[in-house]
Parts: sequence; structure tokens; C-alpha cells
Amino acid sequence: MIDICMDEALLDSEKAMVKFVKLIMAEPDIARLPLMIDSSRWNVIISALKCIQGKSVVNSISLKEGEEVFLEKCPAGQEIWSCGSGDAV
Repeated sequence: MIDICMDEALLDSEKAMVKFVKLIMAEPDIARLPLMIDSSRWNVIISALKCIQGKSVVNSISLKEGEEVFLEKCPAGQEIWSCGSGDAV
């Protein structure tokens, strides 16, 4: 499993994640491996999942902001789960 995280203050995380995932998916030997998308930003996760062939795992979905904030973001979570990924909260 390849764990990919692009959460860095000086990066456009969403753009960097999408570019990297597309590069990986273009390499047949690497594309066979499962990917773990690691980001605390829902938009980065969703954008990456849309580029992945096959199943993946989402990491770093957190309850650190509280359960209410998490539940408010659940519509984005539904989009994540509709991509067929597993998740680690």
C-alpha cells in the first residue's frame, strides 16, 4: 500500500495530489498497488479518489474538530464512500 499525503502549507494540496495520483495511475506496475489517501482536507481526498482506478483507503478523516463538525461534512463523506474507498477515522 502506498500512503500519499500532500498536506503542506506551501503546496496547493489538491492540485499536487491529483497530479501525483495521475502519474502513479499511468504506471501499470504501480497502479496495481492500493493507495492510501492521507489528507485532513475533504476536497483533496475527493479529488484524489476521482483519479484512482480500483479500491483505495482514506486516512486522516478526523473527529478532532468535534462530532458536530464531522457530521456537517458527512455529505462530502458520502461522496468519498460512493467512490468505493475504505476509511480510517
